[in-house]
Amino acid sequence: MTIPSSIGVAAWTPKAGESAEQLLRAADAALYRAKQLSRNRAELDA
Repeated sequence: MTIPSSIGVAAWTPKAGESAEQLLRAADAALYRAKQLSRNRAELDA
């Protein structure tokens, strides 16, 4: 049995004016990009 997975990853180095919410948005965007491109894929938003 195989379980397909799509993963979105975002890297974050705290800078002035950036928030954890921005990090979550970037990871979410990477996840949806992975889903659009194919299953069983990881995308990085750095």
